[in-house]
Amino acid sequence: GDKLVQKVASLCSSTIVIVNSVSQLNLEPWIEHPNVTGVLWSGLPGTEYGSALVDILFGDYNPGGKLVFTLAKNDSDYGTNISNTYNSNYTEGVFLDYRHFDKNNIVPRFHFGFGLSYTTFSFSKLIISKAGDENYSIGQTFHRQRRLSAYANQHLLKFYDPAYNITFTITNTGERDGSEVAQLYLSFPEEAAQPPKILRGFERVYISSSRSKQITLQLTQRDISYWNVINQKWTIASGKYTVSISTSANNADIKLQDTFNI
Repeated sequence: GDKLVQKVASLCSSTIVIVNSVSQLNLEPWIEHPNVTGVLWSGLPGTEYGSALVDILFGDYNPGGKLVFTLAKNDSDYGTNISNTYNSNYTEGVFLDYRHFDKNNIVPRFHFGFGLSYTTFSFSKLIISKAGDENYSIGQTFHRQRRLSAYANQHLLKFYDPAYNITFTITNTGERDGSEVAQLYLSFPEEAAQPPKILRGFERVYISSSRSKQITLQLTQRDISYWNVINQKWTIASGKYTVSISTSANNADIKLQDTFNI
């Protein structure tokens, strides 16, 4: 595959590479080639694959896809590999994918959540407020009940009660209609010993050119808790929590940031 891309790129001044893959690949053999002008990660193609590709490549549809994993520059950067034995020791704990890269200050080729568009977006007016019972909706309540229907202890339903509302505004500042995926990352107080930031919510928003939409994402009691391995229970740490609204796990892509204390 690498040799094919290199050969085509050596003869074509504008080469767009389309990748069909369900997992990470190393793009380094050709990603910096001067004739590789774009990469379209299409995952597993379906029946309308050809039509969809044409619409995107010729600009008839504005893409808004986001990477569901980090793409490293070196295979060793992931810190894990396929085991050749029947036993595996999961020593990485909660430090998986972007959490591992953040912890070890490793710069990847493309960050988790990364994706481009034919338009641009701006973020503004971040507000963090405590959630009350008035914030429940029928859908949210039903969703919480389904997630916990297997539990005998119904008091665990409170574990998924909304705790904080995170409200902000997204504006399409470009000339094309399009969509953006706002990603909410949460940083815990030091005593929790958690990754530098953890994805706690996201939402795809379709916005017409020059229009704005207000978005509200919720943090539940579960979202602000961590598993205390000493006490063997979910715990809410005391201290400062940092909310970051971003378009990927790259700290350079953080658009809004604020804190709250517990």
